[in-house]
Amino acid sequence: MKGLIRGVAGTALVLGATACAEDFSIDFGGAPTAVQASPEVMFLASGAQKELLVRLVNDRNQSTPTSFDLANVGAGLTVTYDDQYRPQWSSIDPVLDAPLVKEQQRYIVSANIPTGGQRTFQLTSGGIAGTVQVNVTPTAIGLAGGPGGLMEEVTVTAPGFILRPNFAINFGELRAEVISVAEDGSSAQVRFPINQSAAPTINNVAVSFLPTVTLASIANVEVITTATRSVGTNPDANAPTINYGGGTQVFRDSWTAPGDDILANGGGNQWIKLVLPAGGTRTVSLDWNQDAEATYGDYDLYVCTDATATVCPIARFTTGRPETGSANLAAGTYWIGVSLYQDIHPAGVYTITIE
Repeated sequence: MKGLIRGVAGTALVLGATACAEDFSIDFGGAPTAVQASPEVMFLASGAQKELLVRLVNDRNQSTPTSFDLANVGAGLTVTYDDQYRPQWSSIDPVLDAPLVKEQQRYIVSANIPTGGQRTFQLTSGGIAGTVQVNVTPTAIGLAGGPGGLMEEVTVTAPGFILRPNFAINFGELRAEVISVAEDGSSAQVRFPINQSAAPTINNVAVSFLPTVTLASIANVEVITTATRSVGTNPDANAPTINYGGGTQVFRDSWTAPGDDILANGGGNQWIKLVLPAGGTRTVSLDWNQDAEATYGDYDLYVCTDATATVCPIARFTTGRPETGSANLAAGTYWIGVSLYQDIHPAGVYTITIE
């Protein structure tokens, strides 16, 4: 009798398992609930690119074949759909073809943000949205402040960065004297060497969104140079260069020597080369110290397509201080002309701000 019962129970189990296996209407996972990006937070150097994998998943991490809509891409980011990812053999045409709808999609994310920063973008499918955060590490840094007069102590800041206690600025073999660094790393007191001609490099800073990661060295630093150079010539090969990387950049320099009166203001000119990697509306301001104002009376500002001042999208020659102008400038190289209204040339310090 026991054997008969055992046999009947075994048969019931087999029949039950068979019934479950053949019932395709049972949904074990449920409807999609999230957009899953891998990685969800990306770390990307400016100028580099990385792959991003994306799925539409349910609560059991099961994929639903789909395509995605891309939106709200942060400035400086490029997100490109990879239409060659996971190709399949087509029974209609004897070729490999990547379908637009599949269980996993791939995108290529690249960044062009020399000063770094955090950006995001969104991927959406079926009303479900996912946000991807991109942390861009910089290749350049905008340093506000810079060399004043001989042995003058100045305050420098690096917006978006944290200055480490061993923060340093080097001009080739010349090193600025870092007197102190604020406890929170927001600023430093510095004395700059005079007559530096090498391009500056900053050591030992951290990006504000990665405070525990020290960046050993960053070139392309926008600070003042007081290198000996010719001025007012065309072209001025020795003029300092501002490589604009976005945001607000400050260039501060001391007046060195009078150049030719190309701008016909009765005084000499100094030229600074401005390189814009992308077009857009830019605002350029020129300010100067009070001592210079008392002696010079007035500075004037020009942003020209070359150092002959033939075409100047920005020309500000008022009696106001600062001189400020805006223009829609295409990508390319421009010349910022700093001009004295009178032909008097004592030492002075001027500041150029670009936004």
